[in-house]
Amino acid sequence: MYKSDAAGTSVFVDPPNGWLDLVAGRNDVRFTRLLTIFGANQVSKNQALVTALGANCIGTVQELLRSEADPNVGASEYFMNAVKEQNIDLVCLFLTAVVPIQQ
Repeated sequence: MYKSDAAGTSVFVDPPNGWLDLVAGRNDVRFTRLLTIFGANQVSKNQALVTALGANCIGTVQELLRSEADPNVGASEYFMNAVKEQNIDLVCLFLTAVVPIQQ
């Protein structure tokens, strides 16, 4: 599916299919890795990251951040909460993500 952005440029938008979100909520790191390697789109990765953070699935969060899930799309509040709660492990995951956090 193609949509136009504000500048009038056509952009391909592939809707998420839900599989990555499902395995992310179950903390299934192996299937998360498999789906991200073999074609999960950016929207699916971002949505799965929020799901994994909400379920406290840290292994899956780490895998998604390594796979270029964007922590700035829906996950920034989790970063702020991790800082407030002094959750060093989660803060380190955000700070070492492939896509940098914009806070």
